[in-house]
Amino acid sequence: MQSIEVGKLHTKGQWEELIASLKQCELKDVDGSLNVFGEGDDIYLVVNLYQSDSCTTEYVFKSNTEENPRAALFSLLENKGFSLASLLELITTANYVDEEMGEVLISGQIKIFREQVTSS
Repeated sequence: MQSIEVGKLHTKGQWEELIASLKQCELKDVDGSLNVFGEGDDIYLVVNLYQSDSCTTEYVFKSNTEENPRAALFSLLENKGFSLASLLELITTANYVDEEMGEVLISGQIKIFREQVTSS
């Protein structure tokens, strides 16, 4: 698994390369991982931040629209200056709304679902 420093992922080209070439990436500066699922324009992002060996907070970034989820994701990234650090700040400090599907944050055309995952 490739690893990346949070502060060194901050350009559109780096995100394009990461999404095109990777499915999973370990985050060096924080205890977590970045995962890309799907293919082509139909992609979504998952960030896992590990609280302990048995507890993870999972953030799933899904498009609100059926049309070009990749463009919706890149719009959010552009809004955050293509900075992974800014994206992590958003997801860890924002106020989420409780919905049937769990805790949700809407940012532009992206819904971010937050869930605590515990393993035994």
